[in-house]
Amino acid sequence: MILNCQYCGKRYLVKDEMIGPKGRKVRCVACNHTWLQERLEEPYEPGDETESINQAEESPSLRPSSKTFSLPFGILCFVAAILLSLGSLYIARYSIVHMWPPAKQAYQMVGLSVTPPGAGLKIENTSSMYMEENGKTYLIVKGEVVNTSQQVITIPPLIINLRGSCEQLGWFSRVWSWLMGEKTVENNCILQKWRHIFSENRLFSGERVAFETEPYVTVPGATNIVIHF
Repeated sequence: MILNCQYCGKRYLVKDEMIGPKGRKVRCVACNHTWLQERLEEPYEPGDETESINQAEESPSLRPSSKTFSLPFGILCFVAAILLSLGSLYIARYSIVHMWPPAKQAYQMVGLSVTPPGAGLKIENTSSMYMEENGKTYLIVKGEVVNTSQQVITIPPLIINLRGSCEQLGWFSRVWSWLMGEKTVENNCILQKWRHIFSENRLFSGERVAFETEPYVTVPGATNIVIHF
């Protein structure tokens, strides 16, 4: 293949495979002009008019063409599956240890705490109240939290779950709930959940604190409420 520098007119003889099917950036050694050389479809047959050129001194400087590095799709899927699995094992570690106690030692070996949030705290005297406003149903949950341990405990956020038939969830939500370790009992799944942050930061031994959540818009189809830390 013969390359012509459009700036100074210098000509070069190079092998077709050095250009590649997608082209390549080249630089004229005479004037330093750079351009993107595309591969010629018709093969070149050297003749008498072609100047004999010393390949080491006269061939243009070839630069790698700009290419975006990309991993194969299968590898990306494999890495994504590993990250999703590790994330699920981390988030659902309390449920995993509850269902399979020997897993506690494995988590502790990597420095992860497996003590459930709110250990030593007890939720008592809970009640719920529904209210209608502007065509929407709101839920308010009340109750008390008491420290039954012999030490001062930091109060974690309270989790309010509204449960109902799993048929109201899409397949993705069902799979995600399973990966997160959320328990499904007799076709009863978590349809909605939110958190309540306590105004008190900690409780002393035997101390109790009352709570009342803000009104929260509920989803239809919920049949029961589960409260936990």
